[in-house]
Amino acid sequence: MVGTDSFWVRATLPISDLKRIRLPSKGDKGASAGIVIDTGGKEDSVREGTVVRLLSDLESTGRMARVLIEVSDPLNIGTGADSNDPLLLGSYVRVDIEAGHLSDVLTVPRSALREGNRLWVVGQDNRIRIVEPEILWTLPETVLVENQLQSSERLVVSELKSALPGMLVNPQPLEADQKATDKP
Repeated sequence: MVGTDSFWVRATLPISDLKRIRLPSKGDKGASAGIVIDTGGKEDSVREGTVVRLLSDLESTGRMARVLIEVSDPLNIGTGADSNDPLLLGSYVRVDIEAGHLSDVLTVPRSALREGNRLWVVGQDNRIRIVEPEILWTLPETVLVENQLQSSERLVVSELKSALPGMLVNPQPLEADQKATDKP
């Protein structure tokens, strides 16, 4: 027997991401979450939920943190709404948890990160400067970092064998930038 007033969805996430997720405490609600249900159609169905609890143990295979997200009226019984597909027990879903807003950040390709999470930047004088920004969030292909670039500096994204602070370089634009500036 299962109650149908709400279901809990168990989601896993890296432990480092927990600091960005609002957990419930002292009467305050947890972060909102979107539960994306793959319906097999053109558009996925999204249900709204709320983080209700941090579980006390780690997921065994990936050593990830686990949270519970509550979804009210998962079968659309109380509302009679046809706009959302029902959330069925055992469904595979993707969970998007609201993690606040970041300001003054850069989206950087992972390939631009150097050893020790350093970035190489080139100033107006065409000399290399090495910075170590705080990594705020990681995505599959990119990372979000605090912005430590001056307005005239450019990020080095190509492969260099080595770089030393103050080293003189001859920066070249990316191919996409060249095509955009080429005249017919």
